[in-house]
Amino acid sequence: MVEIYINNRRNSELESQLTLGWDLKLPDNPNLCDDILLELEKSVSKLEESNEYIAKVLEVCFFYLLFLQDGSDEELSNAIEENKLVIRRKKHQIDQVKNHITSLSSSFHTTGKQ
Repeated sequence: MVEIYINNRRNSELESQLTLGWDLKLPDNPNLCDDILLELEKSVSKLEESNEYIAKVLEVCFFYLLFLQDGSDEELSNAIEENKLVIRRKKHQIDQVKNHITSLSSSFHTTGKQ
């Protein structure tokens, strides 16, 4: 069992994402795998952009001492941490797809068929 704590609070939603398994069931079609790879890479890029934006918002809030008392700063920090975990999983999946494509092309070259 994986336990995740963000700001001293347990986050069961993220725990379930980690225990669901990160491995994808990939097709034996290299073109489909390329499409999957492209979408995963786009997803990682968007999440990283989102984290950069959230971090800048937090920095501006801190600089101007505009932290709201309603916990908005904590929510933004949590969003960054959650995105980091999703990015880790997606990068693992990107590596998995790349390895699968490599193995498909290796087997294609040795057997002559897909």
